[in-house]
Amino acid sequence: MVSMSSIKKIPGIKKYLTNSPKETLRLGKRIAQWLRPDDILFLSGELGSGKTTLTRGICQGLGIRETITSSSFVIVSQYQGRMKVSHIDLYRLKESDCTGLPVEEYYMAGGITIIEWADRFPQFLHRIVPGIYISMRITKPDQREIIIEDLRN
Repeated sequence: MVSMSSIKKIPGIKKYLTNSPKETLRLGKRIAQWLRPDDILFLSGELGSGKTTLTRGICQGLGIRETITSSSFVIVSQYQGRMKVSHIDLYRLKESDCTGLPVEEYYMAGGITIIEWADRFPQFLHRIVPGIYISMRITKPDQREIIIEDLRN
């Protein structure tokens, strides 16, 4: 069961604990219900923290039937469900490579943009771009702490 709590009752910030990849997937499906056209999700967290699993759940929640994977060499993948999704995975890029990357060109107009490893962009670390910022952390072998900050306009 996914557990939820507010962090010190700060509006727009929620904290979740998942105890399995299945629960992380289920949380992704719940997040999909909150999304609206032009939303951007910025995912950060260490390797293995569940970013792709959460992305898979979000995509399933949006009715996407294709297999969502963490691609080795493809940086941007696009999918069609109830809304179009642009999935940007920056794992293979160094922070210095991301500085001049025109990631805005891959935002999905009228759809959803999900950026994994968003913490490689300094402007995202400072929360300059409106969107949903999701930080993931491994707390136990199968447990993940997921903090969601909703900074949409």
